[in-house]
Amino acid sequence: MKAPYNWLKDLVDLKATAKEAAARLSLCGIECSADSSGILEADILPNRGDCHSIIGIARELCAVFNTSLKLDLPNLAESSSLVSSFASVEVKDADLCPRYMARVVTGLHVKPSPDWLQKRLIESGMRPINNIVDATNYIMLETGQPMHAFDLDRLDNKKIIVRRAKNGEKLTTLDDAQRTLSDKDLLICDGEKPVAVAGVMGGKSSEVSAVTKSILLESAYFEPTAVNKTSKRLKLRTESSARFEKGVDWNGVSSYLDRAAALIAELSGGQVAKGSIDIMSGPRTPKKINLRLDRIKKVLGIEIPKLEAVLILERLGFGVADRVDSLEVTVPLFRAGDIEREIDLIEETARIYGYDKVPETVRTIAASKKNELEVLYERKNACESGVRQVLLSCGFNEAKTFSMVGEKLCKKALMPIEGAVEIDNPLVEEMTHLRSSLLPGLLEAAEFNFNRQEQDIALFEIGRVFKKTSGVPQETNKIAALLTGGVWKGLEGGDRFEQDLSFLKGAVENIFDSAQIEGASFEPSADPHSEPGTSADIFVRGKKIGFLSQVSSAICGSFGLSKPVYVFELDLEQFPETEKKTAVYVQPPKYPLVRRDIAMFVPAGVTHKTIVETIKQSGGPLVEATDIFDRFESKGKKSLAYFVLYRSRERTLTDEEVNRAHNNVMEALESKLKVQIRK
Repeated sequence: MKAPYNWLKDLVDLKATAKEAAARLSLCGIECSADSSGILEADILPNRGDCHSIIGIARELCAVFNTSLKLDLPNLAESSSLVSSFASVEVKDADLCPRYMARVVTGLHVKPSPDWLQKRLIESGMRPINNIVDATNYIMLETGQPMHAFDLDRLDNKKIIVRRAKNGEKLTTLDDAQRTLSDKDLLICDGEKPVAVAGVMGGKSSEVSAVTKSILLESAYFEPTAVNKTSKRLKLRTESSARFEKGVDWNGVSSYLDRAAALIAELSGGQVAKGSIDIMSGPRTPKKINLRLDRIKKVLGIEIPKLEAVLILERLGFGVADRVDSLEVTVPLFRAGDIEREIDLIEETARIYGYDKVPETVRTIAASKKNELEVLYERKNACESGVRQVLLSCGFNEAKTFSMVGEKLCKKALMPIEGAVEIDNPLVEEMTHLRSSLLPGLLEAAEFNFNRQEQDIALFEIGRVFKKTSGVPQETNKIAALLTGGVWKGLEGGDRFEQDLSFLKGAVENIFDSAQIEGASFEPSADPHSEPGTSADIFVRGKKIGFLSQVSSAICGSFGLSKPVYVFELDLEQFPETEKKTAVYVQPPKYPLVRRDIAMFVPAGVTHKTIVETIKQSGGPLVEATDIFDRFESKGKKSLAYFVLYRSRERTLTDEEVNRAHNNVMEALESKLKVQIRK
């Protein structure tokens, strides 16, 4: 927002230069700069709608420089004709418009504004139009209350009706664009047709022109969220909508309407009808908050004198009553949107008092017994940290993707967006829902790297996913990883090799080992997002906690990934519920082990898990370990090769003992699993 310094000095006694004032405002939380011509440029935060005005900035300067606000009361002279004889107002949707006011000015003359007014509008970044429109814009810039003037003679039945639009209803706005509205938009209508989009822009049919003689002057409080949604949906952001969507001063709807009517009468030679129309859903009472002085000291670490705290709050427009050890603070309605609790008042006091006056201190926190939530939080952080370290050591890089997705991304990943948690007010078209999986974001990250000639990609992400349970959004903490190409490229000058699903499975097993989780198993599954025969559900103690697979060629193609892509996803919140292994020291074996290999043709349907279990059961206690080390398929036959390690912790095994155990293993494989041993 642009704020001419000379305009501010009309409201505040200031000896500081514009640059000094901008610097002081920045220190108290209103980021501000000043140019060589004395125009302040303030960056207004969404919660500080009160500062979207000259009066609001002036009030901040009063608090900073310890002075008072000079605001002249309007010299409003009314005619003897009642406003009700000229116009009427009906509000049909009070939830979107809890207060609507109107005044009527008759006998006016539309002409150019005086030079002083045009100059202030230009300095504030607005184009002068005529004395009526310029007056409404001037009052909006000065007070933060948007106004709109309707040509009264162009309003059918001399009536204003405030209602929701009908789906598909159309209105040509002042920018000559035809807008198509929905039933979520609020309209200002006359007796027959729409004449304005409430809080956003007026309509062409009722604009003030050179022949206008009478106007209906509107001042209202429109529900901020509704204005924001309409403005974004219509892609129409105006000075008016920028203020309404932050929330305007409830009391200012009335007082600033009088101010505007008086200025218009002065500039146009018109007469203000007696009284105003005020349609209000109900009065609003300012909130009272108890501010404890010892609480200020506890939070800030310093003691702010009571008188100093009182003066700061009063200069900011708060009402303050002394209550011995505390202050009863009345929050003005122009700050009702962002001052809700005692801590907000402490922040107000601190920022004006000066953060630079708060010394650096080290707080001593007494040890206390941790509650259940603290224990769970620490356990969660420890779990995430352990998983992160395992995957980093495996050669993966951590990614952070957006937690919001859109229909386009979900369609590429073949994941339906229906049923996902919808965002009420999406900022962009492709971020309309909360993600239900981490994988679409990782696939998009892989696509980004692949398009830049980086084909060795190993990424993981720890983050929240969201779903609806009985219509209520729920969030879960998950870990997902994606692998394509090579992770380990060998020593410098050595051979390069690519990893596959087995490598990813090993990474999952490393996670379980690090977390001391036992009882994990991998069960084949038929996932439509995976290549046939490559997907497995991951169970711990009979509870499914995730899956791993090779991504289907259809999904890879939609992301432009020409190499095989492998992924897994685990539910981290299931980890603390699983049974943990207890670390026990075991003396290293003194006796040598014996390795024997078995190569076999395996019938369809025989799983790796079944083979390992059969080897361990038939080999007896002498089998120390076994696993697969080779695999190939030829002419429809699948050949697997396993090593078996035999060892006794009591003595050195003889060849006869090893041969006997190994023969038992091969016989069991042939008889139970119908494999064909390769000689």
